[in-house]
Amino acid sequence: MELLAYPELGLYARQFEQGARAAADQGGITVVIDVFRASNTLLELEEGGAQITPVMTVEEARGPAYADHVRVGEQSGVQLDDFDFDNSPVTIYANRASFAGKKVVVRTTNGTRGILAAVGSSQIIVGSFRNFSAVVDHVLEAERPVSFIGMGTLEMSRIEDAYCAQMFVISLLEKIQQTEEVEQLTTQGRNPFARDWRQEIMDERSDNPYVLEDYRFSLQLDESRIVPVYNQNTGILEY
Repeated sequence: MELLAYPELGLYARQFEQGARAAADQGGITVVIDVFRASNTLLELEEGGAQITPVMTVEEARGPAYADHVRVGEQSGVQLDDFDFDNSPVTIYANRASFAGKKVVVRTTNGTRGILAAVGSSQIIVGSFRNFSAVVDHVLEAERPVSFIGMGTLEMSRIEDAYCAQMFVISLLEKIQQTEEVEQLTTQGRNPFARDWRQEIMDERSDNPYVLEDYRFSLQLDESRIVPVYNQNTGILEY
């Protein structure tokens, strides 16, 4: 479950829904990471000015409470026929202007589940490569602990989420001048920054041409300064 752990500094890279629940039990900040693709779909919806409600199940998204919402999501990576949009950041980006002021309900197999599993944290935010530096800046001065959760796929580790979670921790270690820890990670070969991380991810995960454009889009670094924050009282993502 833990990829990196620095308890004395309050910094963790964790995995899966159980990692989100463990972070919530600590009561600190939880950063939910689902690079391919929910984090970036949510980020693009925020960029478009949507009012976003993440939900746990397909049935909930289909329910009468969201009859007046635009439905975005998937099940096991496949778009649902009765949903308006797929969990595709590229598609949302192309239609971004149409989301201004719209109510949107989003259900994904891993990302939205991670957000809701983290309820009880002092703050829940959505992170990825596209808003990487904005997230680092957001949590840098915050009260720790901070846990970065690589959601993976149904409790199975995915390289893009694991790398992103570790890179967040390493970047914060550098920011707070923990040079010994960073050097140790580099020496052990566990530092994705020291490698061609984009190519490594694409080599492992680019076998599906249907989502290849989404994958390339999602690996872009620092394209957004938005940090989506889940309001645990209203159930809406804000920034």
